[in-house]
Amino acid sequence: MGTFDHADWITDELAEALQGIEESYGTGDGMDGVGASAYVITEPVVSYGMTIPAGLYTREISDDGKHVIGLRWTDADAMRAYVRRTGNGKD
Repeated sequence: MGTFDHADWITDELAEALQGIEESYGTGDGMDGVGASAYVITEPVVSYGMTIPAGLYTREISDDGKHVIGLRWTDADAMRAYVRRTGNGKD
């Protein structure tokens, strides 16, 4: 799947819509490097006018705010390990 094991890229619009909901856990804040947020969505939710399907997602933003990437995961443990690798994670 995609570039990462257990994950595929999501659209830029979906990555931005994730910003409008509360993260489940994350690392950093994007101010001192890369901030990564994880979202465990158990049922579809609307954010910024977009319906986000249920699933496991991560959203990362660089310190300059110019680079945002999003991934949809198929494995919760792989997602958690990925987020932890980006910095000191909080669970």
